[in-house]
Amino acid sequence: LNNNRDRKTDLRRCYIDLFKILYNQPYVLPRIPVTLPQEQLADYTGDFEMVDNPSFKGYIRIDNGRFLLSWNKDKPGELFAEKKDFFFSDTYDMQLNFSRNSNGKVNGFTAISAGKSFVYRRIAL
Repeated sequence: LNNNRDRKTDLRRCYIDLFKILYNQPYVLPRIPVTLPQEQLADYTGDFEMVDNPSFKGYIRIDNGRFLLSWNKDKPGELFAEKKDFFFSDTYDMQLNFSRNSNGKVNGFTAISAGKSFVYRRIAL
């Protein structure tokens, strides 16, 4: 049992999600993170720029065992793996889907947030 949770908040969220399902409204299934080895996470680290707006940058780092994303050097938020090449962020409420080149190296990602997709390319390791 986890006694640190607010039961009213958890129950309210459950009710809200149930009503969204019943009334055919958009809802999000809970995401369950998986653990990837540090050496595998290192494949994703680097500097990235938005293809449509190169002045907007994303920086992915590993710091004290945490896998972090920051935008334009803002305060970083933690990324969690769902499976290889697929991550999510609760901080930024988004999903990142990484792409690879023909050699299997990560060369960018697509950030999906609020129904919009933003494509990024790697500019530095």
